Amino acid sequence: MNMKHGRRVLVALLAAMLVAAAPVFAQAIDPFGQPVVQVRSHPAYYVWVDQGGWHVRWATTFPQLFSGSIASDGEIRNLRRAGGGSVSWLSHAGLQRAVFGTVAFSGMDGFDFESTGANVTFSLLTNAGITRRDWVFIGRNLFHPQGVPFTLVVNPLLVLQGGREPMLSDIDRPVDRDR
Repeated sequence: MNMKHGRRVLVALLAAMLVAAAPVFAQAIDPFGQPVVQVRSHPAYYVWVDQGGWHVRWATTFPQLFSGSIASDGEIRNLRRAGGGSVSWLSHAGLQRAVFGTVAFSGMDGFDFESTGANVTFSLLTNAGITRRDWVFIGRNLFHPQGVPFTLVVNPLLVLQGGREPMLSDIDRPVDRDR
């Protein structure tokens, strides 16, 4: 890593720590299901959860610094780059927190993780500044958070079921004999 890139990543990580002290917006948003991830005319973040855990992606058409942190009230596990593997720009900062910082030149990248907690807070920065809320897309319905940083609340058991409440089996359902 060259010195200029290293300084940018360091500045981004320091900014992420400062953002951790900013007000956090609790969200009543459905984060389930992968959104259609697009490279837009502005930098964008995509966040969703499914049976494979949590996913964070970013997309850009020109060089941008993407950085920030995630925190949970449970343990963050299986932290990995999208597509698998580990990279120098993504690391644990304790059992309940992870930080990231990288320069993306164009296209898409990101990371995945699992959380044993119900609350996951996302502090997402672009070019070492707080990301605009309309540049963040959550879940298959592309919701925007009320602000950044934001917390999404999901029962970890629902993640295992893909966001659906447990359903009665056909055997347990009452039978309508009039039909």
